[in-house]
Amino acid sequence: MLLRIQHYDFQLEEFAEVSRDEAVRLFQQTDWWSELARFAEARQHGYQPCNVGMELTDDSGCRLFIGPVDRRSVCFNYIYPRFHSEFGLCQIEREEERFVASYPIEAVGRLITLHYKSERGAILQIESEEIRTGLTWREDGSGGGRP
Repeated sequence: MLLRIQHYDFQLEEFAEVSRDEAVRLFQQTDWWSELARFAEARQHGYQPCNVGMELTDDSGCRLFIGPVDRRSVCFNYIYPRFHSEFGLCQIEREEERFVASYPIEAVGRLITLHYKSERGAILQIESEEIRTGLTWREDGSGGGRP
């Protein structure tokens, strides 16, 4: 599994052949809060910073991007190949995407495990936290309280 850590200033750290345990450890040890603070500061100064987070890419091309939102939640984007029939004549492979805006940060290890086990169906069934709990989502990207 290829792992990339994306920083607010577009710098990338890349790690090849990362185990599941190493991926979880890297997510937990990265100082996301400093990255988010720098991201916000750059936006205040009129810059368009890069979204911060960690991306895991497996051998089949499935990509899982996990981005911290606050100390309680992350968002994630799961990109995977899927075959579609074109006019009943041939199968065309296209990328599909599943975005979840709010997922509990304490469950990131489980999400990474599902990706390592190639359990696409389980990942696609995950709902956003705000859908389950009625939390609102503010324009600034932070989770909110009850609507």
